Amino acid sequence: MPKYSSRRALPSDAPFLAIGIINAERDLHSIGIWDIWQGRSKGQEAPVTDESTKELAEALAWVALNSDPLCLYNYNNFTVVQMDADNSPVGCCCSFVYPETDIQDTFKYLTLAYSALFNWTEVQAEAGTQRVLAFIDESYPQDVEYEGRLMIEGVFVLQDHRRKGLATKCITSAMYSGLAKRNDEIVECLISCSTGNEGAQRAYEKLGFAITGSVPFSQECFDSIGTGGFMYLKKDLH
Repeated sequence: MPKYSSRRALPSDAPFLAIGIINAERDLHSIGIWDIWQGRSKGQEAPVTDESTKELAEALAWVALNSDPLCLYNYNNFTVVQMDADNSPVGCCCSFVYPETDIQDTFKYLTLAYSALFNWTEVQAEAGTQRVLAFIDESYPQDVEYEGRLMIEGVFVLQDHRRKGLATKCITSAMYSGLAKRNDEIVECLISCSTGNEGAQRAYEKLGFAITGSVPFSQECFDSIGTGGFMYLKKDLH
């Protein structure tokens, strides 16, 4: 049986983290918010393709390596689960304290990445930002308290390594390393999943998380990615 351990991410993990971000955001669906930022949709005008995914992965890996450490997707914010035999990452999740870190810096660094790598203009990038902001407004609960909370996002495990408790291992490690860093301020941990992802919801509930805030239904979100919205679950840390 292979052995696994958790650790903080390294710069060399950036390509893996990018794949983790993309697939975690896509959840059970073929499209996520960063595909939407690209201008992709479930329709036929600009569907997600292997090429668009490769482009997005390259840009997110650039962000992981080149952004400020407080940027949401900087590699410093990730916990990795690795196979001990060769130290290769097989799972990851991102943890940060809101509002010290939020999504705004991700827009800034994605803009820089797409400018540097793919010659995007500021107008193209701003349009992508506005698409994502509109999607978030429609798809996420508006009655959740985020201030001072430890946020866990981007939970991902490679297909061949699932059903081994590695997501739980990664989340637990991220949660308590984050608590240790900001013990006097953090009172709760929040984690999100789509309203249709019952497997993730059950796994989080086993860790002591419970649904908080409203569970939204957005026709726009359903039409875009096939789920009615995203829920938050919380866990008290004190």
